[in-house]
Amino acid sequence: MKYLSRVYIALLVVLTASCIKGPLHLDVFRIKANPGKFECYINGEDFVPDSNRLTFFGGPITTYVQNSNSGPYDIIIEAHINGYGIRENQEVSLYIQNVTGTGFYEFNDPNYQHAEYTKYPILDSITVAQQIQPTIYNAPSPGHGSLTLTRFDVKNQVIAGTFWFNGVNVHNPADSVKVISGHFNITDATFR
Repeated sequence: MKYLSRVYIALLVVLTASCIKGPLHLDVFRIKANPGKFECYINGEDFVPDSNRLTFFGGPITTYVQNSNSGPYDIIIEAHINGYGIRENQEVSLYIQNVTGTGFYEFNDPNYQHAEYTKYPILDSITVAQQIQPTIYNAPSPGHGSLTLTRFDVKNQVIAGTFWFNGVNVHNPADSVKVISGHFNITDATFR
């Protein structure tokens, strides 16, 4: 009887887990995402999103492709290291508007078409009490970066491409980062 109850519990866990769809994660160990899905180098350091925390909403890579009034699309790609939601450590965000298909799109507008690299402080009781803000590096003007879409498949909800940008600290212009060799191939983009 003791073994039968263990088998029943194990079967219940497997069946429940197979019914869950989407970004519900319970990562006990650090899991590195596929570098083919999203990767870049930030000041020479490899940036590959991972998921090593309990996350219920979102995941290491979140992608939205939105169409309004049957016109051009807007794309937002956010990639995180060390947990989406808690947002500790690092995040790369790409924002592109007026996408009509594959091609070259320059980061040239701080409100609508730009890239960001954000470094969040490690949260503990002291930093939370002091409300230390993250360091944000922005590439909002022409000549500071671009994104090239190599695949934009609305029917199958797949986008792929390459990107680069030089981000400047929004509070200290003497501080900057170089994001190079960026590429992504997202087969589960959220199209709206």
